[in-house]
Amino acid sequence: MKLDPNDFLFNKVPLDFVSYFPSDDALASPKFQALRSKVEGAVGKVEGAINSAQTVLETARTYQAALQQLAKSKAVFVGDFLSSWMPKIGWLEGKSIATTLPRGLWAEVPWELKDDPAALTLAMSKVSMDVALTTLSATPVVRTVANAMLSAGRVMNDMFRAQEAKVASYLYLPWSEYKKQTDEDIVRILRDQVFRGVDWMRLFAPPFEPKPWRVGVKVREEKDIIGFIWGPTSAEGSKEFAWTADFGAMPGTFRVAGQTQSVGGPQPDLSPLERRFLLPKGITPRERAIAWRARFMAVGDYYPALQQAGGCAWQWVMKAGSPDMYKVDAVALQNSWGAYWDAFWESAWSVYKDPSKYFPPHLAGVSPQADMDEARRILGHLLMPYLCVRREGEKTWNLGVPFGPTPEPAPWVHPDIFAMGPVPPRFRNVCLWVEEDLKKIAPDWPYRKWKNGDFPRQHPKYRATYQFGESSPSFYGNPGEGWRCVPYPLPEQLAATYSTPMKEIIGPALKQLRDMQFASLEETLVCAYVRPRPLADLPEYRAFSKDEALRNHCLGMREKLLTHNARFGVRLDDVDDIDPAFANKLRESGVTGTWRDRLKLAEFAAAPGKPGRLPEAPPIEGGVAFGELASAGDVPGGVPGWMLGLGALGLGGGIAYALSRRRGASVNVSHKELQWLSTSIQR
Repeated sequence: MKLDPNDFLFNKVPLDFVSYFPSDDALASPKFQALRSKVEGAVGKVEGAINSAQTVLETARTYQAALQQLAKSKAVFVGDFLSSWMPKIGWLEGKSIATTLPRGLWAEVPWELKDDPAALTLAMSKVSMDVALTTLSATPVVRTVANAMLSAGRVMNDMFRAQEAKVASYLYLPWSEYKKQTDEDIVRILRDQVFRGVDWMRLFAPPFEPKPWRVGVKVREEKDIIGFIWGPTSAEGSKEFAWTADFGAMPGTFRVAGQTQSVGGPQPDLSPLERRFLLPKGITPRERAIAWRARFMAVGDYYPALQQAGGCAWQWVMKAGSPDMYKVDAVALQNSWGAYWDAFWESAWSVYKDPSKYFPPHLAGVSPQADMDEARRILGHLLMPYLCVRREGEKTWNLGVPFGPTPEPAPWVHPDIFAMGPVPPRFRNVCLWVEEDLKKIAPDWPYRKWKNGDFPRQHPKYRATYQFGESSPSFYGNPGEGWRCVPYPLPEQLAATYSTPMKEIIGPALKQLRDMQFASLEETLVCAYVRPRPLADLPEYRAFSKDEALRNHCLGMREKLLTHNARFGVRLDDVDDIDPAFANKLRESGVTGTWRDRLKLAEFAAAPGKPGRLPEAPPIEGGVAFGELASAGDVPGGVPGWMLGLGALGLGGGIAYALSRRRGASVNVSHKELQWLSTSIQR
């Protein structure tokens, strides 16, 4: 049933979408300056700074506004929010006109100034927004939504703190700037084009063509490498990404696909955590610091509203009996995402085999072999955002390596990681160094903040011998009471399982959708609430446009429905807005819309004998953007250690919308800033 755009139900929905995500223009705005001048709340008062609770609050408002506007567009222009669901999606509540207020999806949420997922969930429950999201979703999403808000808000706060602490000069990344207008434009396109129709393929299709992925570098000067980028180019030697016109929301997740990036060059000061090799006699200097994992990220994480829209919309798609289920072609998505990830991994292992073609020499400054090992280590950082990881004892998969900052003296990702775990065998070390045994304080060092700022001391003698990328154990056996060996890789890293997004998340989600599309036609009344064929100027739902088997099945179930008692359970006002021709056929068959058949809809099933059972939708996987970063402990000094490595990200030199999302759009940096190594690096 279509709703009037002037319905009082939409009274609290903002007319336009405004992103709060940090950017150059956001920092310069009077609103931001006013916010940072003084912030008071449950977590305390900060003069001249933004606190985490404030940024979480603004993130929640941004997410909510985007979701409300997209849902309003669907309700007004498509009209396939089923009437039977509406009492739990959105309604008016009050004793008089003056006190009547919207509740549910389009309500104004009383967000509290608290940096806490429970507080976010409670705020949604006060106006029944949690009920609305649960009604529309295949699996519970409220907690995931709250965690996404919290993580993005905390990361924004850390970015602001980094800017105030003037740590942006540490490093730059391979983009010039990030404009919040990008996120705003994406939501407007979704609102005005995608959600007004019955084809959501642009939302869920890959953002790149299945072209080879390449390594790029940002240089400050000719040999001063400060960042790397990994993405597919439109052609050999091109500096343009192979963009499609699609958004890249990954099916089965609350994540968005895109290029990846990693900082290069010297790492920020982690002196309390620094560990060192003892070099062989005769080599100067006598010691060498063990490299730490460089900071890496998926650029798709920097589209917060798109993540929210994509994650929630996918849950609507997976809702059994929902018309949204037929707005995507599961087979076409299976093919396109399969080609996308094949190109990603094939390119990765090709570069790994011979990195000298892509990386500059003298990365390690020791030997050609060390340079090759260092190049492979950097390549691993660019691949990590799209490794699927399941830690021991966990049931769901996470995207990205969830082990926080960690020492990494040698390549961690390699072609056999999916079969044998991280780190090639020749680089593994049972005792890379010996340190104090502080298990009672930090059992999972170095991932968490220590109590009272205490850090384990490294033994001055027992350190591994480092030479050309390989190392020998610093100690054999038990190092003695009060000390412990730290292996490489760490035991929990070896115990985890590793795989690919296509195999573990996207592929299974699309297969399940395909099964549910057929089953829902048989065991629900959804065949009446979709268009399997075009009607006048109304297109068919996308799932039927190229899938003859699914279309014929829907048409067959419609014919059966016209002679089955279950037809009296159909809401004609819904069908009138979706397929008036079929609504007329239902009226001719005696349906008046005033009587509801109480027979079980399972009797409508096409299968003979015992009716089938709708398959359950798989749970949301992949985690939320910034999930690990937002929960990571701080290093001493007030600014989170991972922020030091990100430098000016999202601020004075952060992410570009290389991503204007136009086919063939070029990276928004000068040619002096970005060079594709395979063609233009000077050796």
